[in-house]
Amino acid sequence: MPVDQDDTQAEAVLGQLITLCGKMRMLSHRIVMIVLLDSCRDEQKTLGIEAYTKSVEEFSEIAGRISLTRAHSPLPPAVLDAMQAVQAITPAQEAQLDKLLKAARSLEPDGSGSNRNESRLVALA
Repeated sequence: MPVDQDDTQAEAVLGQLITLCGKMRMLSHRIVMIVLLDSCRDEQKTLGIEAYTKSVEEFSEIAGRISLTRAHSPLPPAVLDAMQAVQAITPAQEAQLDKLLKAARSLEPDGSGSNRNESRLVALA
């Protein structure tokens, strides 16, 4: 059975989608680890505020790209249709992504290791 250009393009887009989702997982772990490091009273911070902010923003950008409810998703319509058909990302999951981003932005480290609300950290994790 010959492979047409549409199939090849769909496979490439799905491969990128898998990569983006894996990256989101890594970024969510990085965000939590940076907050944990910042909450320590250790003088040697190894990641810092810049890495935290960059991780949160990149996570947010990817979440917007894979969203099924946001009109500006750059994914091809056929991929969005397939994702919706299998409920790849449910509205409840999108709400959890939004909750994580809101919590992450509210916990932006200031480098002091103080004024950290532990209950917000638990909600983020």
